[in-house]
Amino acid sequence: MKAMTIALAALLVFSSAPSFAETTSNTPIAKVEPGASVTVSGVVERLLDSDEFRLKDETGEIDVYIGWQNAMPVEVGEKVTVKGVADDDMLPLMRPDLYARSIQLEDGGTIKLSQDD
Repeated sequence: MKAMTIALAALLVFSSAPSFAETTSNTPIAKVEPGASVTVSGVVERLLDSDEFRLKDETGEIDVYIGWQNAMPVEVGEKVTVKGVADDDMLPLMRPDLYARSIQLEDGGTIKLSQDD
């Protein structure tokens, strides 16, 4: 009986857990909150430096930092999806920064980034 109770409890926990798709849904750029882990999609609008680019969607823009030790993996005009963490000390009037952990390219390839700053 105890094993059945444990099995039933495990079934309830796992059946109520969010699916992978739910936990990785895209956040509109305008809704990115300071300190949040997010996934955003858009078009590379501009290369800002050797380690930063600007991503734009229909709601806004965000600067994406890839880390000084990574080679720039994107080009202007490319559609990408970026997973990362928003800068937690953003000021309301400043454009947010996103510290990228990975970038999914339009062709489906994924680039994992090192952030050892």
